[in-house]
Order: sequence, then C-alpha cells, then structure tokens
Amino acid sequence: MSLGPPESDTSEVTRGANAGLHLLDYEAPPASVFLKDGKVFVIDVIPKEGSDLPIDVSDWERRYGRPERIMPSIRGKNQRVYVYSDKGFALAVDMGRVRAVEFFEPMGADEYERRIYLVPPRFTK
Repeated sequence: MSLGPPESDTSEVTRGANAGLHLLDYEAPPASVFLKDGKVFVIDVIPKEGSDLPIDVSDWERRYGRPERIMPSIRGKNQRVYVYSDKGFALAVDMGRVRAVEFFEPMGADEYERRIYLVPPRFTK
C-alpha cells in the first residue's frame, strides 16, 4: 500500500495518553500516521471494499485466529476493538465489518491497553 504525500501535516497532536505526536493524514487510502520521536507510533487505516485490507472480520479471524482481547471502541457504542497486539494490529469492528485498522509495533495486550488503546467515553441512551 502506497500513501503518497500527506493531505495534512500537524505537529504537537495528542492521541489518548500520548502528547507531542506528529500526525500525517492521507486521503487515499484514508489513513492517519502518528509519529513519536520521529518514529512510526500508530498507523490508522480505514479499509475500503476491494482494498488490500479485508472488511469482513471473519477474514481476519481465519488468518490470525481469535483476538487476544475484545474491548469497547471509542468509534461508537456498538463497535468493539479486536486486539491482536502480539501481531501489531487492532481492528475496530461493527456488526462483523472492519471499520478501521490500527497498526503498531507488536507488544503484549496489557502494553497495548496502556500505550495505544483509546478508552471510550461512557455511552448512555
């Protein structure tokens, strides 16, 4: 997957508990690259039908097995984060469809939760 030049380039961005990040946003494919101290910290990609990234969560599960953890997502009250932290990615899933993929350096599930996971607000009816 090639990203080309970014649509926007922003310094001093905060993502969850991480401040001082550098953010590069791309339009095609829709992606955000967060840099920490000049190194890639997280790449957040929105998969589209027909792209290299499957949008059906069952395709990911067939290839990588069950996630280490399934957690609430900041993206919506019905979405969940399927965490494959030892493989270096997490999926935002809504009704079996992958809405976003986070790529990062492989780590343990506890470390992912502490360093990268975005804790959602309390959703109420």
